Amino acid sequence: MQDPTELGDRLKAIRIDRGLSLAAVAAALECHKTNVAHIEANRQQPSVEQLRVLARLYECTMEQLLEGPMPIGSPVADEPLVVKEFEVGRITREMARQEIDAALNRRDAQRLAEELRSRGVELTAEQRAQVFGKNAGEAA
Repeated sequence: MQDPTELGDRLKAIRIDRGLSLAAVAAALECHKTNVAHIEANRQQPSVEQLRVLARLYECTMEQLLEGPMPIGSPVADEPLVVKEFEVGRITREMARQEIDAALNRRDAQRLAEELRSRGVELTAEQRAQVFGKNAGEAA
């Protein structure tokens, strides 16, 4: 195969050689697959950080991505593990967001409970459960 001269063409050829979908690469880059398609069509330039991620995903150097020789046909050790690693990162970020949301909800529940107490309002256990949901115990 002849080395494509445009970066996007090179990236597309490597992705196809690795058997990865646009969606898998987009997940690794934390962007939409249309962004990957635009990069591969030479309509958008990848950032340095995106190139780092792609080099790791494709198991080659950034220099190989940018200048060649193209790492076509290079063995990819446990390719599914590489993709899974990026998926785990995405899941971990989502879990962190959920934990932050839960912490904010707990803080809000505590503030509301303090405000109600300061106004002399006492809620029954059932009312606390209705108002605060899972955070009812912390708002008591």
